[in-house]
Amino acid sequence: MDYAEAVHYLQTLGRELASPSHTRAQKFDLGNIRLLATGLGDPQRRFRSIHIAGTNGKGSTAAMMESILRRGSYRTGLYTSPHLERINERIRLNGAEIGDAEFAAAFSRLGTLIEKMLSTGELSAHPTFFECMTAMAFDVFARESVDFAVLEVGMGGRLDAVNVVD
Repeated sequence: MDYAEAVHYLQTLGRELASPSHTRAQKFDLGNIRLLATGLGDPQRRFRSIHIAGTNGKGSTAAMMESILRRGSYRTGLYTSPHLERINERIRLNGAEIGDAEFAAAFSRLGTLIEKMLSTGELSAHPTFFECMTAMAFDVFARESVDFAVLEVGMGGRLDAVNVVD
C-alpha cells in the first residue's frame, strides 16, 4: 500500500459508532491496542517512554521534553495528536516527521496484522484511528531504536491507547 492509500484508509476510521453493528462490536478498553502491540512483538517495550497527560499543555510539554532529550544526544521519538497539516506530524524521529514511505510501510505492516486478526476473530471490531496510529508509532520507534519516546495521550483517561506503555 502506498502513502496516499494508507492515509485514505486511516481517514475512513474514526467513525466507530456510525453504525449499529460497530456500536455492538466496539469495546471501550485497552484490548485492541494490547492485541495489536502483541502482534507487532510488543514494540512499546523496546524503548523508554515519557507519557504526557493532562488537561492543557500536553503538546507543548511533549515537544519541549523531546527537544531537551534530543539536545542531550538521545535518539528520540515523539507521538502527538492531532496533526495540523499532515498526518505524518503525529510520528516524529529526532525532531522530524517520518517520511511518506516510512508511514506507508508502518501502515502496511499494521494493516496486514489487522486483517489477519479480524479474519481469525482475535479482533471483534476494527481498531480505531487512534489505536492504529499509536500502534504505528510504537512500531516505528522500536524499528528506529529510539532511546526515548515522548508520548502524548489522545483523549486521555485510563482507556487511552497510549496507556499500554510501561
